[in-house]
Amino acid sequence: MRVLVTGATGRLGYLLSRQLATTRGHEVIAVTRTPQSQRASRLRWHGLTTVKADLTERTSFKRLPAVDVVIHLAGPCPSLRLSRPEMWKVMVEPTCNLLDWCRVARPRRILIAGSTQTAGRLDGVSTRIDERHGCHPDSLYGRARLTAERVATRWGVKHDRFVGVLRLGSLYGPGQSYAPIERAASFVRKGLGTHFPGDQLLHPLHVADAVSVFLRLTEDPRPLSGSYFVVSHEPVSERQMWRRAAELFRRPDLAELFPQRPPAPGERVHESYSTERLWRDFAWRSRVRLDEGLTQAVMSADKGAQAEAPAPAFRADDSLGTTVSGIFKRPVEFMKNLVA
Repeated sequence: MRVLVTGATGRLGYLLSRQLATTRGHEVIAVTRTPQSQRASRLRWHGLTTVKADLTERTSFKRLPAVDVVIHLAGPCPSLRLSRPEMWKVMVEPTCNLLDWCRVARPRRILIAGSTQTAGRLDGVSTRIDERHGCHPDSLYGRARLTAERVATRWGVKHDRFVGVLRLGSLYGPGQSYAPIERAASFVRKGLGTHFPGDQLLHPLHVADAVSVFLRLTEDPRPLSGSYFVVSHEPVSERQMWRRAAELFRRPDLAELFPQRPPAPGERVHESYSTERLWRDFAWRSRVRLDEGLTQAVMSADKGAQAEAPAPAFRADDSLGTTVSGIFKRPVEFMKNLVA
């Protein structure tokens, strides 16, 4: 099967492209604006074809061959501060241009990376959000993502194509920074925090799980379309994350600073996203445990210790639901020394 991946030199795109080609045996067309980059060179070394294309320019699509599946990952970082015209240019216009090309290329399935930010926030303490809830994004990034998502889904209905939008949670893992986990790691290593952690629920998604869900939908032959929330099955507040990190690294003195407590009456807590539709349609759930991600974050944050110790036995593209067993084979005393 021939698969086209946009944003192939991004962290997720790079790992997914390698998985598709090296372990699944698909022919991958990796689209990037920087074919001279190190990641693009590595993709070519693994036998992938890289194509230079700027998705904001329609003329770039003349270089693209016909494919069976399109995976659209290209887009700005959520933390990047852009004006409204700039955000539309890098988020909505590339999606429209890609769909115009798909009208001629006629792939059997189009998968688009969305974001949980399209849902926005709802009033309430323990609201469970699924795909049936109305979307009310409260950020420019979320509104742009939602616009691109609606354009794609309506295009799919009009042209009778299978379009799937995966609303990804915040990614974390090797090579992918995630501020709450980094703050928890810093707290455990130094015993200090830059702010007091809150009780809003978070749904961090490991990059290995993000790769696995795109693999599942790419290879599924059924004609299914729609939007899906893709988040960790372990919703956790930042307070719980700090406490769990302290417990994981045997620091009861730090864990006692953040006792578990229920939300106060009327307190607003971030919603919990439901992945039941994804499970029902594709039998997929996240498999990388948060404890593993916290362990990686704390260990990788201490660069000095990494220089002295062998690297954790972890590769984000090993297999579906990658495990980090190599980390847990190390003695507890060794990990305690890292955070002492």
